[in-house]
Amino acid sequence: LENLILTSVNPLLRDKVEFRENYNLGNLLVLHGDEVCKGGGSGSGRSVEKTMQRINKSVMQGHVHRLGMFVRSTEASGLQYGYEVGWLGDSKQLAFNYTKYPDWHLGFAVVTYLDMGSKDFNVELISIEKTKKGKGRKCFYRGNVYELW
Repeated sequence: LENLILTSVNPLLRDKVEFRENYNLGNLLVLHGDEVCKGGGSGSGRSVEKTMQRINKSVMQGHVHRLGMFVRSTEASGLQYGYEVGWLGDSKQLAFNYTKYPDWHLGFAVVTYLDMGSKDFNVELISIEKTKKGKGRKCFYRGNVYELW
């Protein structure tokens, strides 16, 4: 976990993690983002498509609070990937009452590189779901189930 980059920082960690607007991780640009598709941003992966078209690079962003992936092919650079990585917030908090029926997805992404100097990467989107009892949350990651709370 020593190489983990946080895009949202818990207040207790704010002094320990350098916040930057964008991170270039080899061929992947990680940012908050500001693109939204018309119709409230419907369709996971479509907002990141707009960002990819604008900057012509693989992108990971969290702006629309959804999980999704978009892939496109370009003549110049081959395949480019776009990831919307969900969010780790609580939609019941007052700060998030700006939308009546949020279609937000609890989740995050794990980025794996071939080696630290490599530009080759793989992204796994991890969704966080309710447990059967409905009070806790869980996620699946590489064949394991993790109870979160």
